Amino acid sequence: MTESVLTTKLFIPPSRTEFVPRPRLIERLDAGLHCKLTLISAPAGFGKTTLVTEWLDNLRSDVKIENQIEKRVAWLSLDEGDNDLVRFLTYFIAALNQIEGIDAFGKGALNILQSPQPPPIEAVLTSMINELAVTNPRIILVLDDYHLIEVQPIHDALTFFIKHLPPEMHLVIATREDPHLPLARLRAKNQLTELRTADLRFTSSESAEFLTHVMNLDLSTEDIATLETRTEGWIAGLQLAAISMQGHNNAINLIGSFSGNNRLVLDYLIEEVLSQQSENIQTFLLQTAILDRFNDALCDALTGQDNSQATLEMLEHTNLFIVPLDNERRWYRYHHLFADLLRQRLYQSTTSSIGDEGRSITKLHSRAADWYEANNFTAEAIKHTLAGADFERAAGLIEHAARQSLMFGEAQTLRKWLKALPETMIYSRPRLCLAQVWVLIFLGQGELTESYLQSAAQSAPEEASIQGEVAALGALIAILRGDVQATIELAHQALECLPADDTFLRSLVVMNLGLAYDTVGDAPAAIQAYREAQAIGQAAGVALIPMMSLVQLADLEARQGQLGEAASLYRQAIQEAEQPDKPLNLVSMAHANLGRLLYERNELSEATRHLKTCIELGRQWGSVDMVITGLVFLAQVQWAQGDRVGEQASIRHAKQILQEPMYSPATVTSAKAYMARLALRQGEIESAVHWMTQSQNLASTGPGDSVRIEQITQAMVLLAQDQPKQAVQQLTPLLQIAEASGHMGTAVQILALLAMAQQMAGEPNTSLVLLQRALELAQPAGFVRTFVDAGEPMQRLLADLQVKIESHGAPAILHRYCANLRLECSQNAALSRNQTCRIRAELLSNREREVLQLLAEGLSNQEIAQRLVIALSTVKTHINNLYRKLGVQNRMQAVNQARKQNLL
Repeated sequence: MTESVLTTKLFIPPSRTEFVPRPRLIERLDAGLHCKLTLISAPAGFGKTTLVTEWLDNLRSDVKIENQIEKRVAWLSLDEGDNDLVRFLTYFIAALNQIEGIDAFGKGALNILQSPQPPPIEAVLTSMINELAVTNPRIILVLDDYHLIEVQPIHDALTFFIKHLPPEMHLVIATREDPHLPLARLRAKNQLTELRTADLRFTSSESAEFLTHVMNLDLSTEDIATLETRTEGWIAGLQLAAISMQGHNNAINLIGSFSGNNRLVLDYLIEEVLSQQSENIQTFLLQTAILDRFNDALCDALTGQDNSQATLEMLEHTNLFIVPLDNERRWYRYHHLFADLLRQRLYQSTTSSIGDEGRSITKLHSRAADWYEANNFTAEAIKHTLAGADFERAAGLIEHAARQSLMFGEAQTLRKWLKALPETMIYSRPRLCLAQVWVLIFLGQGELTESYLQSAAQSAPEEASIQGEVAALGALIAILRGDVQATIELAHQALECLPADDTFLRSLVVMNLGLAYDTVGDAPAAIQAYREAQAIGQAAGVALIPMMSLVQLADLEARQGQLGEAASLYRQAIQEAEQPDKPLNLVSMAHANLGRLLYERNELSEATRHLKTCIELGRQWGSVDMVITGLVFLAQVQWAQGDRVGEQASIRHAKQILQEPMYSPATVTSAKAYMARLALRQGEIESAVHWMTQSQNLASTGPGDSVRIEQITQAMVLLAQDQPKQAVQQLTPLLQIAEASGHMGTAVQILALLAMAQQMAGEPNTSLVLLQRALELAQPAGFVRTFVDAGEPMQRLLADLQVKIESHGAPAILHRYCANLRLECSQNAALSRNQTCRIRAELLSNREREVLQLLAEGLSNQEIAQRLVIALSTVKTHINNLYRKLGVQNRMQAVNQARKQNLL
């Protein structure tokens, strides 16, 4: 959410005015820029952040002095709240946007990411990577405190990002523990530079420099060596020791008393440091210890003082483990280890109170929440109300923030908040129940929503907005389950109850209503609903729902035979999706359906371009369905263009993907039906018959697109088997459904097949009547491939129809249309005949043709090897190549296919 982006997380910490130069480490960091990743991994207090800021300062100085290529730096300080993938990437993008010279980076990716139904995260990352790949500046991105990231999806996303990192970008990770990233693989490929605890320890000379010149202590060489030995070069330990000795009367005795491991030393030193501070400073430190980062106003709110800025500057001046987060010294944080110990001391207090006014820990969290809420940092306010166990207040804040969290894709964050509340509280508050339902739907657990919906409905029976959202969510669950009637009923209930200003929910409900009407074949109602959802969504500024409605409307127009209007709507969707503030997750579908439409109109080059774009976007988004759909349609186009090699490659690729259960049932049904159609055009009737016998929906009469495509394809197979009467029985009810639904585009396809069936059945007059009606519907929209792909039988029918048209004085436009279709059929037939030569030239090598001939003569593999004087393994390789190129599985099929295509 935009309101929760704290810009201080993006500030590069300013370099200390007094620090120990570490040229040996700077050189290693410089050398590591040729790698993808620099990892700085060490426990707290080893100066990781200080080292990186010093290195970055050196890089900037080197540019000024030596005129080197400037490297732009982005910084992101992580915290526990970033364990939400959407939130993490939101900050990731925000950090890169701080770089000068990168204009509005990731705007499109951010809108995709924050859409209510975000796509696979790899698609978002691909969009970001592609955008970074064309930027001019060399970029260094620093992720500080990465050890606070615990969720695997973020590790997976960063792994993908590193794998595909543009060459001009370098990633730096500073962490207390090794991240769950493929470090071994990066190491093996020389793409990783590592600095670890042993590297970061202060050497003897660095310890002396730090104690003498930074901490201003006058110590002997022996004392420095003792401290360095006691702390083992641990920078925080040295700093704590130095602070404890400032003003100490007997520093030498103090040095000698240090013993134990680092944690014990630290516990001892923190007591020494705190004990030397005034009571007011101790109180200030403990009261502000609950904060991850703070400024003077926030500290004033917690402490009740009005001089926090002076206190913060004093703490920084005395090196009391406070880190400035910006150059203006407005925002600070404590050294992480120092903060941990302050909090430990705070929570171990027996009275759980601090100072004379008895400000409890709960009260501190409450005051922090007050300040964050007043300054519109809702996420931080929720964090502190939950930390202070103020569940009533947290519940109210979550109710207020839930919808926005969902709209910006932060379902995991909302889930985390709800999980922190008592379950009884969620059930007692209807809006929290609804928020829980949204989360479950977003996470694909819609089956768990019933009790929450019931509780919400029963808890507020008189509150219209609650009842409206209950019905809206019920409609959404119903459409996901395929329960059309329930969707329609619940959608109408929702629209009656929802307030007029709830434009987001109303647009979603209306779009679901359009899907339901579309499914039952009520085209006018579906069109009205889609257009209304588009208008409401645009007014609400929610880009996803207008885009979805636009694509659904275009699909419906195509089924109605309005190919021109459908193409215009698809292009509008594509154009809008190309804008940086619009979601891209539907544009691959628009490209696929536009490609199919252009194929029907025989605009093959344009169809190819859109289908290839669909496939590429599908791969980027991880949408297996879109990749399969694009490949199958592309194969149709490639066959029509005479590209047998390309067609076979597309089908082979689609079949490989179909072996993995990662697609929707509708996608596989349609894909296999289209592949059967292609087999028929190639003369592979046996393959098409095998598909039909394997089909599971032979008796289905449902209105779904995939079922309709399957049933029409079955009729095509029946015609290829010379079973016209059975084809008529298959097609007649489909025509009635199409005409009743106003799907004239579907009716064109059915009428053309019925015309051929009646011709084959000995009913030429009926055949021509049906074909003329098909042409009358098809001509205004420009249908072509429906007729051309039917082959020579359709070519003969068109010739007969043209004679009839001429003798009966039909409109001239119909006459011209019929003549043009005949010409297209003739050209397509010639192209098919010429494919044999191209197959021989493009598919089979000379040796493969020799092996094929010997296979036809019945020779065994060993006999072929002896005849051609080649190894037996080579013969097997050639035979496998023949099987692949001819699309067969055994010798007999290979010989039969070769004879069909005149290859023997």
